[in-house]
Amino acid sequence: MAYLDKIRGYDIHPKTIRIHILFPFYPLNGAVQMKKAITTLFALLFLIPAVSGAFAAEKKNKPERKTVDNYIAIFDFEVTTGDKGISRPLTDNVIHELSQSDKYEVIDRGNMNKILKEQKFQMSGCVAQECKVEAGQILGVGKIVNGSVGIVGKTYHLTLQLINVQTGKIEISVADKCKCELDELIDSTTRLAKKLLGEKVDQSAEAVAKAKAEEIEKAKVEQTAKAKAEAEAAARAEAATRTKAEEMERVKAAEIAKAKAAGPEQKINNSIGMTFVYIKPGTFMMGSPSDEPGRFDNETQHQVTLTRGYYMGETEVAVGQWRTFARDSGYRTEAETGG
Repeated sequence: MAYLDKIRGYDIHPKTIRIHILFPFYPLNGAVQMKKAITTLFALLFLIPAVSGAFAAEKKNKPERKTVDNYIAIFDFEVTTGDKGISRPLTDNVIHELSQSDKYEVIDRGNMNKILKEQKFQMSGCVAQECKVEAGQILGVGKIVNGSVGIVGKTYHLTLQLINVQTGKIEISVADKCKCELDELIDSTTRLAKKLLGEKVDQSAEAVAKAKAEEIEKAKVEQTAKAKAEAEAAARAEAATRTKAEEMERVKAAEIAKAKAAGPEQKINNSIGMTFVYIKPGTFMMGSPSDEPGRFDNETQHQVTLTRGYYMGETEVAVGQWRTFARDSGYRTEAETGG
């Protein structure tokens, strides 16, 4: 650039770039020189963001420096009760989970054994925390991971501890329990490793089973309550129906009693238009007085009692009415039957 000779110098700082520009004094008639100086200034102002971006990108792409605290050694699970053979696969799963994270560098098991063997350090029988801390110091790591598993009744209890080698103190301690088969313990160690890393952990199989059992129990209680409510509603409906039926029976009985007290209807009509009059039960005199003109000898007066009422035609039976009766009932006279 033609005007870079005007730059006095520049300093580079991790966060800023300082550029020193020397502006010589121009007389009033030096307008051209002043314009050139201003052009140079604007060019540098555009240059500063580009240089700053380059430094930022360099800083971003620069790998993060590891410290001793980023290196960990993972020791085999101590099996307090149960099958001792489960220690190795459980430990291998924890090694796998922690190796997948960017938080720690996990020392290879083979290198661990090689270093400890060279230092004549015996891991057999080394179950105390102090012993494992000493092994961590020999390995040159900042932290060690110590785990244990045992069974109480039908439930496995697992713990995992992150221990600071320099201080010997437990920094993080996590636990998990599983009322499950042996092969499901792998899932428990996965949850333990995630807890140790501060990651979100899915529910354990036991917790899922418990939640499912609670959900089933809740549904069962709700179903029982629903069935009870339906049964009570049905009982109330049945009681209402029964009450209504009883009421209808009482009304019917009252109507019958009322009709019985009032007696039968005084007059009724049949289907062919004949009118009948009701004759009440009672006692009367049948026959003719002895001094009645035109009486027959067999018309002797006597008392007759009717124990039941009956209906009698109000008028004589007409010929048409008789024919209708005979036709509908199939009645035949003695003359017609030859009797």
